[in-house]
Amino acid sequence: MKRNRIVFLIVVLFFGAIYLVYSVNQSLTGRSISTTLSTYSFEEIGISLLMPDDWSLFDTSNDSANYDDIEKFLIIEGGYGMGGLPWVKIYQFITDYGEIESIDTHSLLDMDVQRIQQQYQILTLDENEDIQLNGNISFEYLKKITILDRKDRLVLCKDWVVDRDNNYFLISICATYPQWAELDQVSPEIIDSITYLH
Repeated sequence: MKRNRIVFLIVVLFFGAIYLVYSVNQSLTGRSISTTLSTYSFEEIGISLLMPDDWSLFDTSNDSANYDDIEKFLIIEGGYGMGGLPWVKIYQFITDYGEIESIDTHSLLDMDVQRIQQQYQILTLDENEDIQLNGNISFEYLKKITILDRKDRLVLCKDWVVDRDNNYFLISICATYPQWAELDQVSPEIIDSITYLH
């Protein structure tokens, strides 16, 4: 009888240790993501875009008006789970309505670096890359920022500034390095998918 208890205890401890290692690994690396994209439409702000089908996205345009910094231009936020990774923030800068006089794309990237720096420890900051997609975008700039998040996970944030009919979008996606292995497959399609509904 005593031997059965000891064997049972060893088995429980063994599976408990496996579960603990798995949980710690998931919290450090983040959850893997779907590479199947779905269309998300936002009638009030008049745009649609593609994102992974297991993400939740929210229109934040009404809440953003209360901010003074880059957050006042935030129109969409979301990702996998509230506060989880990956996470996306999309900002829109409209020159036609006097929100911003002129656009310097490198300044937009620098504004987002300042936002990230206020919340996280930046470990590396790459130079801006000028890259061109084959889609509907006039130009694209990319900045890569490696941070240590609040759960001590190594996170890579990629910021794109894109021009769509003289309206500029800054798309900031943060994910763990293992998640980027999947996200890199679909990120060009995501970035190129911003479309006006009207």
